[in-house]
Amino acid sequence: MWVQLFLWIATTLITDYFREPLPAVTASGLGDFNIPTATEGRFVPLAFGTAIIQGPNVTWYGDFVAEKRTVTTGLIFKRDETIGYKY
Repeated sequence: MWVQLFLWIATTLITDYFREPLPAVTASGLGDFNIPTATEGRFVPLAFGTAIIQGPNVTWYGDFVAEKRTVTTGLIFKRDETIGYKY
């Protein structure tokens, strides 16, 4: 019984130590999005009826902020790993 308990604990620790990390995630930049811009000298599109305007020019849109979302993984050998970004 004690041998089986020791083997269970040992294999759990070995598995936790050699666990493969989550795939790397990088934040997207402004060029990856088609968001509205506020640029002087660029025309402001005028839409009549129903239309899709890709990346319109507006007076103010807001600040682009990428917040890192992390999760703690592992039982004994804990690591904070990035799982994505919130924009």
